[in-house]
Amino acid sequence: MNSSTSSSALVAESCEIEVIDTDCFLLCNLLSLDEQVQLFESIDCRDKTAEYDMAPKACMYPSPKTLIFGRDDEGVNIPLQVFESREKSIVHDLIISRGTNVLNRQNVSNLTWNNRSKSLGNNDGGFSIKMAVIRYMSESPNSKFPRHIDHCDGSYVYLTSLGCTARFLVKGPNMTEKRILEMRSGDVLIFNASTAAAIEHGVEGIDGSETCPVALGERCPVLQNHRYGVQCRVNSFEIRQN
Repeated sequence: MNSSTSSSALVAESCEIEVIDTDCFLLCNLLSLDEQVQLFESIDCRDKTAEYDMAPKACMYPSPKTLIFGRDDEGVNIPLQVFESREKSIVHDLIISRGTNVLNRQNVSNLTWNNRSKSLGNNDGGFSIKMAVIRYMSESPNSKFPRHIDHCDGSYVYLTSLGCTARFLVKGPNMTEKRILEMRSGDVLIFNASTAAAIEHGVEGIDGSETCPVALGERCPVLQNHRYGVQCRVNSFEIRQN
């Protein structure tokens, strides 16, 4: 086992799992500092927002900004990065595969996870990951995302937080009250995105720059006063596990 693999294994072992609802799990500290840097750099090198975003810039309190990864032949901005099932990627290895493995090893997913992992598989066992990234400014009164329920049947969402801490609202059908989670840098929330699962979620706000890990901010300065919400939507659950 090389040092990188050993480090990843240690992080996965130290990850704390909280079952928020039947189809919603919070994995705290899933990504190490180095892995958070890798993920940010992978996103940053694909980010074309500065080149293609023509919207007026807010001077003091900008609203959350969905990053742009390209432009199609008709000049329409593309806010998604798609990774196919056979494609090797940091997103798959650090978030999808590891998060899935951690939950399965801890056996916290026996309520619905295993059945859905079979029923959502394509005939060829393939899947795709659609990644979207929203950038929030810390302590901005506009750094919110309205609470909502996804209606994306046949998919799970893996939501990773980078940078400043997010106050993230979750309300599932089996919860008597909503919860405001403190999603810290390196945490991953995994939830069923179908209409039936009815996992209501949203961003209530972003905490101050002091909540960004110092070492992370030194290596990725933009994260010192921002939070990146990295949403990966998996359209099938026949996920290959390392």
